[in-house]
Amino acid sequence: GMFSASVGTQNQLQGNMSLSYKKGKINYMLSVNGNSRPRNMNETMDNAITTNDTTDYRYSKVNGVRSRKGYSVKGGMDIQFTKKTDLSLSARVGGYGFGMKHDSRIHMYAFPSTYVTDSNTVSNSDRWGNYFGGQIDFLHKFNDLGHKIEAYVYYSNRRSDDKETQNSYLTDPNWSRLGGAVNRIQTDTRDTVSQFRFKLDYSLPVGEKGKLDAGGNARVNTDNGAYDYMSYDTTSNSWISNPANRSLVKFNREIYAAYVSFKDVINNFGYEVGFRGEYTGRSVNTNDGTGTFKISRFDYFPSVY
Repeated sequence: GMFSASVGTQNQLQGNMSLSYKKGKINYMLSVNGNSRPRNMNETMDNAITTNDTTDYRYSKVNGVRSRKGYSVKGGMDIQFTKKTDLSLSARVGGYGFGMKHDSRIHMYAFPSTYVTDSNTVSNSDRWGNYFGGQIDFLHKFNDLGHKIEAYVYYSNRRSDDKETQNSYLTDPNWSRLGGAVNRIQTDTRDTVSQFRFKLDYSLPVGEKGKLDAGGNARVNTDNGAYDYMSYDTTSNSWISNPANRSLVKFNREIYAAYVSFKDVINNFGYEVGFRGEYTGRSVNTNDGTGTFKISRFDYFPSVY
């Protein structure tokens, strides 16, 4: 087993643990880690923009915190059924987060002009996601001459939710707020991504120098995302979503392939011939009225060396 932990200024925390245990033909593994890494931020900006005979000045002071956090747990086992047959199982779950909080104080004026504005804007952003995945690996050797079959299956899923809010207030020269928020904005972003993988390979020695290889694989990806922009209605005291500012995207892609190849050596002449076929299916669907974009095709790749 191995354990480690660290601590730093600004509440920096991190730790992890790894354990392994073997009994007979089975080897067990477990690892856990987590971290929290906030960062303080202070920023001052002075801007001056001159147009013709007028100069606009903008002074802003920003105090903020940016944070990053996450955890993961991974476990698995390796099983050796025989000297020629192995099976591995593994799984992983975890979560991750990003966050920002900004408090901006802004002073704007122009020269020559009597225009002066003081305001305060508070922005918050928080994103949190969860994920899990698992994989199975298999290997069987028929002999020690290269005759074998191996395969693996993998699946993962990730979901994330990102929310941002922004509230703006008018203030006096000392940045004391003059009433409630004059502008409020909120955005929501949600995303779900999944992946599936499968692969199978077979190798067979033929004669002294010949070899036959064959196999196939499959890959399936999906990604569904939703974005929503909302404004605050002071009359009804509620958030209002405008369909024109909403985005929905559904993406799906599937790839299936199979191959076979043979190589050999006759006297001093070596050669290899092969063939691979692949199907690709893809669709992208949005809510903007443009319909669904699709691809459905077969590709073939013969080869001679």
